[in-house]
Amino acid sequence: MSNIVIVIASISGSNTGLGGHYYDSMVIAEELSKFNLVNIVNLGDFPANALSQSQTPVKYVNIQVNTPNINRNSLKKCLENYNPDVIIAFDRMAGLIVRPLCVELGCGFVLVKPGGGKLSGYYPNNPFQIYFSYKDIHWALNRRKDGYGKVCCIPNRVQIPQQDHQAIAKLKHDLSILPNDLVLIRISRIVQGYKPSFLKAIRLVNFLRDQGYPARLVIIGFPQCESTFQEIKSQLNERDAIVTLKEFTLNASRLLKIAKINIGIGRGFMEGCAISQHMMAINTEDDLPTVVTEDNFNYFFQENFSMRVTFQGNEKINQERIISLAELSMKEVVNSKVSQKWFREKFSSEQVCSLYDEILHLARVLPERWSLDMLYGEFYLKKNGLQRFVKKLIKY
Repeated sequence: MSNIVIVIASISGSNTGLGGHYYDSMVIAEELSKFNLVNIVNLGDFPANALSQSQTPVKYVNIQVNTPNINRNSLKKCLENYNPDVIIAFDRMAGLIVRPLCVELGCGFVLVKPGGGKLSGYYPNNPFQIYFSYKDIHWALNRRKDGYGKVCCIPNRVQIPQQDHQAIAKLKHDLSILPNDLVLIRISRIVQGYKPSFLKAIRLVNFLRDQGYPARLVIIGFPQCESTFQEIKSQLNERDAIVTLKEFTLNASRLLKIAKINIGIGRGFMEGCAISQHMMAINTEDDLPTVVTEDNFNYFFQENFSMRVTFQGNEKINQERIISLAELSMKEVVNSKVSQKWFREKFSSEQVCSLYDEILHLARVLPERWSLDMLYGEFYLKKNGLQRFVKKLIKY
C-alpha cells in the first residue's frame, strides 16, 4: 500500500474548476484508494467546484500565482501532514508548484497531462510522466535522452454512470419528449472551443428530420461563454433544447439514457460507451458528426476522442451509417455490443490500479532530485506570475 496525494490546480484565468480533468482525477483517486491511501489537494486561488462531488477526501490550499514569488509554505505543511510516498500532479501548473516540494519531502513525483491540446510555452520533462493521448506520447518519448524514469500513455478511465431515472423522467416531461422521439444528446460545457461539435450536432438532427425521422437534440451543459451559448441557441430548432439548469447540468452523465444516440467528446464518449449507447464523435473533416465503428475507432482513440481528430472520411458512407443507426435506434432498446466492448477493453476504471502500478512504484523507489529542467520550471513560474501581476495592475 502506498500513500498517494493527487494535486490539481484551479487558477482564475486559466480554468473554471469544472473541466473534465477534475472528474478524471476523482475517478483515478477513487480507484487507487481501493489498494492505497489517497487524498486530493486542490491548490489555486479558488476551490474547484467539480471536486465537491469527490468520494476521496479533498483539501483546498489557497495559493496566489499572480506574483513572481509563489509562497508554498501552506502547501508544504499540508503535504507534510499527509507524508506521501508519491504525489501525482494532474496538470502542468500543479506540477510546477509541487515538484520542488517533492524533493524536500523525499517523495516520488508523477506528472499527468490530461488534455491532448497543443502545448504552449514550457512543459516539464520530469522523469515520470503520464499522457492521456497517444499523439502526445510520441512527442514526449522523443524528448527523453537518458532513458531514466518512465513515460507512458494511459488514457483516462471512467466509471459506469449511475442513471437518475427520476431526473430523466422530469427532463422528458419538461421537454415534452414522446416515446417515439429519436433523441440525440450532447453533454458539454458550453465554451467557444466546443462550438463546432454543437453546430455539427444541430446539422445532424436537421439531416435526420429531412430523412423523416422524429429526431430531437438535447444539449446539456453550463454556459461559460455567453456568445457561444447565444449562437447555439439561435440555431436550434424549436424541437431541440439546450438545458442549462444546475439541477440537470450537475453530474449530467446521470441523464444519458434520455437519449439513444450520444455525440461524445473525451470522457463523454467513454461514459456513453459505459451504458452501451450508440456513439458518434467529431472528425474535423466531416460536415456531420461521425458514426464510430470498428474501422475508424483508432483514429478517435489516438486523440482521446477530442475535438482535434482529423482523418479523411467519406461523407456519403457516413450519411448511410447515420441513417442505419437511426433505423436501428427506432426499432430497439439501445444496447450496443461494440460500445460495451470498447468500454471493457479501453475505458473501464476497474483497470486503473494495474495501469498505474508500475509508474507509481518506480517513482516511489526513485524520488527525483533537483535538475536543470526543474530550475527552468521555477523560472517559468516566476515569469508567468510576473506577467499575471502586470496584467492585473493594468486591469485595475
